Amino acid sequence: MKNILIPTDFSKNATDAAKYTLNLFENENCKFYHLHSVDVEVSKLNNLTHKFTQSIREEALIKLNKLKSYFTITDSKFTNRQKTILSFDSLVDAVKVNTKKHNIDLVVMGTKGMTGLRTMLFGSNAVNVINKSEDCATLIVPDEIEFQKIKKIGFPTDLKVISPKIIEEVKFLAELHNATIMIMHITDAENLTEEQFEKLEYLKKEFEGVDHYFHVMPMYNKITDEILDFIEDVEIDLLVISKNEHSFIEKIFREPVIEKLGHTIKIPLMVVPQNN
Repeated sequence: MKNILIPTDFSKNATDAAKYTLNLFENENCKFYHLHSVDVEVSKLNNLTHKFTQSIREEALIKLNKLKSYFTITDSKFTNRQKTILSFDSLVDAVKVNTKKHNIDLVVMGTKGMTGLRTMLFGSNAVNVINKSEDCATLIVPDEIEFQKIKKIGFPTDLKVISPKIIEEVKFLAELHNATIMIMHITDAENLTEEQFEKLEYLKKEFEGVDHYFHVMPMYNKITDEILDFIEDVEIDLLVISKNEHSFIEKIFREPVIEKLGHTIKIPLMVVPQNN
């Protein structure tokens, strides 16, 4: 069973992210934890009256239960699959604590604002959640997205560092949705190295029994732009990237064109830590 943590500030973007996530895993045995973090500094919290803090707590609990009820009414299968969590820790600390406490497998973050993914990747909370999520993956859901059947899963790789965890996540999603895995490799070399060829054979063996295709793309532009082209040309529905010091995500962070990615990408992005 998967345990999924969905932080919420009760905004439409956060609710849309939760809705997408429940639809994504509706046919899997999952437990969904709706987490709301009341962002009040400890120094200020200590100075607030008990009556006022109780009022904040009660209002937040009402909203959490309302959110839970919304999905229960939408589909009765979610009745016993949702839990609510209220925390007075910072969002990052609340995620860290509850990830460990509830053995969380996936943290879901919804984007908001015109800058979309860029806001999430470079907003302090999101960056810290991604960077500190050493034990579970992070799913970033663009705002205003509606769930559609997952037909193709994009998997960019440098064919150098491939963790068992990302293979597990990609294969799990592909089998869950009967989707095709589209492996993407960008290179400026004419041929694969011996090490890369071995990694490719390893992937073929691991993905045996699941539809998958291997795409080699020449290095004609920034990696960010090439990923965007790949998403559009191949019609990718979900992108899964490994997070390690040599991965695409690290190269993306260093590229100034991340702003273009942030404004353009319209599909969910899953970031999987290497050391899981």
